[in-house]
Amino acid sequence: FNVVPHNQTVTERIALWDNWKSLHGISGSLLECEHAEQDETTAAREFFDQLIRFGNFNSSALFCISLPAAIGACRALKDHNYKVGEDVAVCVVDGENKAQFLSPSITCLKRPDPGPYLNQIIKHILKKNKIESSLMEPSEVSVFKGESTMPVGP
Repeated sequence: FNVVPHNQTVTERIALWDNWKSLHGISGSLLECEHAEQDETTAAREFFDQLIRFGNFNSSALFCISLPAAIGACRALKDHNYKVGEDVAVCVVDGENKAQFLSPSITCLKRPDPGPYLNQIIKHILKKNKIESSLMEPSEVSVFKGESTMPVGP
């Protein structure tokens, strides 16, 4: 589920999700909403409120591009008596170091320690070396398992 305007990061996250679905033989549709005058959380809440109210919500899991999308979706689900983590699993790409403090806590990828990346940048600045690529990504990312995802199987 995406509620933010497309930029390089959003486009890459959607592509990675599509690739992951293909690799694992899982189906799923991309849900997107536009929110011209609203903040992302409000837009997400209203989007899911309408989906549920008109009988167009039939998912057992939501994979959200941003934390505001996840928060808005969780609120709408609760408003319609869905139990997040039991009836519907919700996870988000980036928990923004806040997902673990929500209720329910939201399953997400953990942000890596920025120290090593900042050290590389500072070294390049001090040496006045040209940085060949400004993109630095961790080789491994860990998952915070929140209350928003249900246990798998017995």
